[in-house]
Amino acid sequence: MEGFTKLYAKRYKADRIRMISVAPFFVADSMAELEGWNVPSDLMFGRPTTYAEFAKTIAFLISDDAKFITGTTLKVDEAYSAAI
Repeated sequence: MEGFTKLYAKRYKADRIRMISVAPFFVADSMAELEGWNVPSDLMFGRPTTYAEFAKTIAFLISDDAKFITGTTLKVDEAYSAAI
């Protein structure tokens, strides 16, 4: 996913089209929605990101405030995918 995001960001940069991918960890309004999933017990705020919180992240990314963000993947995952 990240490779395609970078590839298309370069390809459409001249057309001022931004490419951003978003990789969420768990998104739910309640833990009951995630029943049966292997949800870690050490979530940063003791719960997953809500749909409204996730939507605010997306709203920012499509806003003019983020106009210089392109060719990247935003991981909304509480650093669970942290790597160098």
